[in-house]
Amino acid sequence: MYPLVISLLGAVLLAFSMAATQPRDMEIINQARADAMAANFWTYRGALVSYQNDPSAIAPSGTLPLASLQEITPTHPIGYFPPGYQMLTTGTPATNLWSNYFQGAMLYTFSTIPAAKLPSGVIDAIANRNGRSMMIGIRQTNGTMVSMFMTEAPPPKSVATFALPALAAIPIGALVVVGN
Repeated sequence: MYPLVISLLGAVLLAFSMAATQPRDMEIINQARADAMAANFWTYRGALVSYQNDPSAIAPSGTLPLASLQEITPTHPIGYFPPGYQMLTTGTPATNLWSNYFQGAMLYTFSTIPAAKLPSGVIDAIANRNGRSMMIGIRQTNGTMVSMFMTEAPPPKSVATFALPALAAIPIGALVVVGN
């Protein structure tokens, strides 16, 4: 009888312990996922900037295909991505989660889905890796991007608004990073 009572007491204590630690563990997992997605985004953007700055590459205009970033060139013998980079995909059929658009010397890097559909914490993780820049925002229905962060100017503080290229095909509500 005593072994049964001790086993039952142990099971109850284990259940209480799991109930207390499970939410914290899930939060840690979600934060790790958000950080990994942010690292993936900035690696993709870094490859775009490297391509744009490569004097041997064709000057980009419009959307630069992923294959161009994977090309082996004399100046980039492994392509523009670090070894092992995998583009994140979303949806069925799978489409790349990140995209780009070049207009002149300006680079627009953006999510192919609305920011609201990204997993929780991803937008903050992306912003935190770049110092919460005013060049990070959300595409609006009127074709502009509204910065997610306030200016540092004296009050009244305001958000910045940038016009986006009409041909960029940036989805409404998408996360956008302007500039290189």
